[in-house]
Amino acid sequence: ALNCERAHVDALRKLFLDELPATRNRIRGAIAGGSVVEAETELHKLRASCGFVGAPRLDAAVRALQQEIGSPDALRSFEAAVDELLDP
Repeated sequence: ALNCERAHVDALRKLFLDELPATRNRIRGAIAGGSVVEAETELHKLRASCGFVGAPRLDAAVRALQQEIGSPDALRSFEAAVDELLDP
C-alpha cells in the first residue's frame, strides 16, 4: 500500500503519533462514559493503525483492552503503551 517507501511509512507514523493523544482521549472518555460501542470503534481503528506503523506493544495493549474493556489494569497498560510511543 505504501510502495515500500520509507518516507511514506515515516509520514504515516508521524500522522499516527500526532493523532494518538486525541485517540487516547476519545477511548478514555468513551470508557469513562460507559459508551462501549464508541470505545470499541476507536480501539478497532487504532489496531489497524498500529499494524501500518509498526506499533506492536500498543497493538497488544489495545487487544487486551478490547477483551476486557472495563478493566482498570487493561486501561493502565493501554495508557502506558501510548505514553511509551509519545515519549520514547
